[in-house]
Amino acid sequence: MHFPSSFKTGLQAISVLAAAVLFSGMPAVSASQPEVLKVADAASAQKLDDLFSRLKRAGSKATAFEIEGQIWQTWLQSGASEIDALMNEARGAMSVRRFGVALEALDKIIELAPDYAEGWNKRATVYWLVNRREDSLADIEKVLSLEPRHFGAISGIALIRLEQGEKEAALAAVRRALEIHPYLRGADDLIRRAGGKDAGDPI
Repeated sequence: MHFPSSFKTGLQAISVLAAAVLFSGMPAVSASQPEVLKVADAASAQKLDDLFSRLKRAGSKATAFEIEGQIWQTWLQSGASEIDALMNEARGAMSVRRFGVALEALDKIIELAPDYAEGWNKRATVYWLVNRREDSLADIEKVLSLEPRHFGAISGIALIRLEQGEKEAALAAVRRALEIHPYLRGADDLIRRAGGKDAGDPI
């Protein structure tokens, strides 16, 4: 999962959100089967392979975070203008906590492009924000079936398992994420909260 920057200062204070998500009036989905859009291509796949190889070898946080940003940008670029427009709508709605609007856009993305991992990842984030933990985990598993290296989604598993009191599962998820991203943001805090070793120690 990955949160808009406007959430960062307030996320720790969020424990319970509204039980119901308010959906804005958007056009109803046609009853006919929509055309499935093709996303990503060989070029973007090769770019990601190269970026992940560099990330694993990164010698500093600054270098790792620069590469991380490039990975996120590549994940977000679906290659289909309709999907990119819906993703921009969803991210904009998330940034102002209009979660119903975000979910409608993300549902449409997933309907149109079920192989687009970032659509599932962003919906997993929204599900987490509205306390739908099991739905979030289900979407995370879909993300990882499409992009096993998605450190954001794996971090989401760690966070949810920690919230559920499953500390060993949380630590296992952090270990998995750190194998992919050695400088993963928030990993030290998750390790401490899960009762693991001190920051900087191997886990």
